[in-house]
Amino acid sequence: MFMATHMRVLAVVGVVALIGFVTMGRPASAITVEVAKTCRDMMVKKYPPQVAGSSKGNGQEQREYYKTCIAKGGKADDKGSPTEGRGK
Repeated sequence: MFMATHMRVLAVVGVVALIGFVTMGRPASAITVEVAKTCRDMMVKKYPPQVAGSSKGNGQEQREYYKTCIAKGGKADDKGSPTEGRGK
């Protein structure tokens, strides 16, 4: 009885460990300095910094553009702002 309980616990631990190893996936790769600099330069060109205290801000658009650029490896498309031409 004692041995059967230990075997069951060991089997459960083994299954849980196996599931953990299978679902781990690959670690995320780090971006390169060149991609980060390229994306920042493209972001600043597309969304120039505003004067402090300005009522027009574009921080959210900057962040979204930068994230998209990083995700595409430094090749963000320049189709224009998603809010361009919508009265904003």
